[in-house]
Amino acid sequence: MMDESVRKSWQLAPDQVDVKNPLWHCGMDKLSETVASRLGYKDVPLQCKLYKLLAYGEGGHFVKHQDTEKEDGMIATMVMKHRHDFGKKDGTAPYLPHYAVHYTDAEHALKEVTKGYRLVLIYSICLPPTMRHLMRDHDEGLSDKVGAAINTMGDDEKSFALLLAQEYTGKSIEELGSGALKSVDRSRFQTLEEANCVAAPGKKLQFFLAQLKHDISYWDDGGSWLKLNLLNPSQETLSEQWALHGNSTFEGYLGNEGATKDTTYSRYAIVAWPAVHGVENAFKFINVNAAAEALECQRPVDAATVLEFMDDTVSTAFCRTLCSLLVEVGDASLVNLFLKTFVKSVDDFKKNDELAAPFTVLARNFDWNDIGQVLLDSLSKTDDDVEFIGDSDDEEEAEETDDSRMAIALEIVDGLGAGAAQQALLKIAVEKVSRLRKEDLCSSKALPLLWKWVIQCGDQTMLDTVASKFKQTPPSLLQPVIESFSQHLGTLPASDDRFVALSAIANKRIEWLNIQLQALGKPFSWEMPDASFPDNARIQAFLRGPESSMDTNGVRHFNGVGHARNYAETWMREKQVNASFTLEAEGRGGSAYVVITKTRAWLSEHQKELLKHKTELALLSARFGAAEGAASGGARKRARHE
Repeated sequence: MMDESVRKSWQLAPDQVDVKNPLWHCGMDKLSETVASRLGYKDVPLQCKLYKLLAYGEGGHFVKHQDTEKEDGMIATMVMKHRHDFGKKDGTAPYLPHYAVHYTDAEHALKEVTKGYRLVLIYSICLPPTMRHLMRDHDEGLSDKVGAAINTMGDDEKSFALLLAQEYTGKSIEELGSGALKSVDRSRFQTLEEANCVAAPGKKLQFFLAQLKHDISYWDDGGSWLKLNLLNPSQETLSEQWALHGNSTFEGYLGNEGATKDTTYSRYAIVAWPAVHGVENAFKFINVNAAAEALECQRPVDAATVLEFMDDTVSTAFCRTLCSLLVEVGDASLVNLFLKTFVKSVDDFKKNDELAAPFTVLARNFDWNDIGQVLLDSLSKTDDDVEFIGDSDDEEEAEETDDSRMAIALEIVDGLGAGAAQQALLKIAVEKVSRLRKEDLCSSKALPLLWKWVIQCGDQTMLDTVASKFKQTPPSLLQPVIESFSQHLGTLPASDDRFVALSAIANKRIEWLNIQLQALGKPFSWEMPDASFPDNARIQAFLRGPESSMDTNGVRHFNGVGHARNYAETWMREKQVNASFTLEAEGRGGSAYVVITKTRAWLSEHQKELLKHKTELALLSARFGAAEGAASGGARKRARHE
């Protein structure tokens, strides 16, 4: 089946076509000589093989497309058009049919036939079997010429672009890269790559696929042109290059202002620049991650090259690359300079915990005495992550709200062996713990690493410092804290000082759980003691009381049932704080009211909370009950909860 939106025609195979003109075949032989010369195959006996006959009626058409190779050795296609109106006036139509020849990868189209019929013979132009080696799939001569041109590029010629002839989607370019290129674009890119291979080492280029955009604005009293450094192998005019690729907006005359037309033109292109400027241009035109990849490609690098990019705003990927290169260079002074420069931008990264890996590389490969103090300074407090408690600005009242530097320090600790570096970094992390706001500390993802190392390090003072911070923390926040240190207790005996210090935190949580269970374990009641309904105090009092439903008669007046319905819908959409209920409009006119009915949803959540608390209490009592006496100074009778 033929898709008529793409092509509308009839066709006959070669064995169904019989040309009876006795002069036709010798005429085709002469024509093949002309075609061979025009295609650059002079004196080569090209063969014209009939492929098919095509007929188009009114409305017939063929959208823009490219031919595929139908015969071995095929290099071009010939379209021979039958008698036509164009030669009718001078009487040449029966004897001088028009023809066109194009390479197989050339794009072509047939516009819609508006009158009569179009009859054409399609020939495949092929090299003879003994001369197939002349096919120009790889034009080495052209590659050599382009390579020579690349060698002549001066320092002021920093980049160029080659517009792509085909249409592409952003998705195909992003996913396939140069593999998405088609037809002449693919051939041109291959030529550029081949030319780059023969270019001198210091002149080699880097290639990128990019979407080029530029805006042109026209006023009724003038205009401006934008010069682009573009290769133009097809010798297209500026209009031919851009006219079909623009989106325009037009505004007419506005008062004293003339009419304006703004057009944005956009095309994909191959962009190239010298590899020696690759990192610099990647920073300028792409992003720091691309710059990191470019810098990786320049290995090995010297200290001067690394120093050149030290002041650039970087990503974590670029940081990893720089740290790896710093190790190769082996200059501790460069490491210190990097850390002093980089520390200013640590807080700018959304995922600055990823910086731990490159910092660990530095700590592993350089003497701690040479770089340790600068690395520790880079992880110290900044003024940006401090919150002052109350009205005091005293240093003792300040609490940090960002745990990222603590987390980085702990990640580095986890990646090092025992020694001075590990101990110093753990000390910094513990100092950060003592200054972190309790809510931020208890929710930190770094808690497991914190407890792992303060338990393993053998320094009781460090562990006591951390434990003291959590003993001052509201017990409602302690669940993730206890879960974290429980993972690292192992077979630690209950008499161990570390176990005793940690069980004191657990027992504080146990006491809080007992209180919560006593409150939650009361007999069923509709009371929701902490319910909030800011619009009306009497409705809020009802929610906190024992009744299951009420109406707003005498509490809230409505102009009609629509007014009451809107009120009910509004408060059903609002978040229900410490309560669960429904609202329904009833009545009519001035007697309209809303019925408020409590539901069991909030009570069910409380029952779930009760079960969770019971489970947690049982686990904590089983794990830390043996140390309870040591932690509190004596035995204690625990409450029972059925």
